[in-house]
Amino acid sequence: MLLIELGTLLIVVGTYVAIHLCLANYRDNELEQAAQLPFAEEPDRLDA
Repeated sequence: MLLIELGTLLIVVGTYVAIHLCLANYRDNELEQAAQLPFAEEPDRLDA
């Protein structure tokens, strides 16, 4: 019984760590892509 509980706990923790690492890599990739986008230029303003 104890082995089943330990195995289940190991699977749950492993799944959590895998998902956390995937999300961290996904966010890093989004930040890198956003950094490569050209900045929008402000429109010329007419001073009256």
